[in-house]
Amino acid sequence: ANFFRQYLGALTQYEDSRERCKNATKPLPFHIVINGLAGSGKSYAISIIEQMLTDFCISESAVRNRPRKRKGLLKMAQSGKAALNIHGWTIHTALGMRPDNSSTPNDATSFKIHSLKDGLGDLLLIIIDEISLVSYSLFQKINKRLNQIFNVSDKSSVYFGNIPILLFGDLAQCEPVAAKQIFWEPPGESFSLWRDLFRPINFNINMRQGDDRLFFDILCRIRLGQYTDEDEIIIK
Repeated sequence: ANFFRQYLGALTQYEDSRERCKNATKPLPFHIVINGLAGSGKSYAISIIEQMLTDFCISESAVRNRPRKRKGLLKMAQSGKAALNIHGWTIHTALGMRPDNSSTPNDATSFKIHSLKDGLGDLLLIIIDEISLVSYSLFQKINKRLNQIFNVSDKSSVYFGNIPILLFGDLAQCEPVAAKQIFWEPPGESFSLWRDLFRPINFNINMRQGDDRLFFDILCRIRLGQYTDEDEIIIK
């Protein structure tokens, strides 16, 4: 979580500078995908980052005497079960989108967009969990909807409403239903949100089975669909 601590530090410096200079430059948002097998600590990392953000918002409110209405975090997932596990929202509910296979979000009235912006106005970070279930088209819709909410042109070089994004999941797990995976690249596409924007961090150690190397290796082979007859015998 050092990268996030550094970002919060840069954000504090920006807020300090903005009070003295109107031309202060806000730190660029990060875009990171944290990929790891089950039990590697992804959920723990989410809880640590959430606590860091909560502490930051409390500190900022005290120092600047400007209380935040919210803690600056939006947690989302594609399915209701995954959203419930992180105490978050489904993507479609949080961003007011219909669940279809289009890569463009459904039209929303100015009142709807204003309501969404009012609810997300203090947003400092977005976390999306179980990223393997998020399709290419849904990923495009998330970007476009956030740009709508935060009044960013789709033709600009700003993405996801200029909000930092953390993606969590295991790309070896379930794929999107009847849709292209998030990293799919249409023929002729010159820019890819996934390839060109996001930096990967891999969690490769299973903390749950850390002391049982044999079982850990079996789980890794099952995860990749490469388990053997001997593995099956051991499990039984």
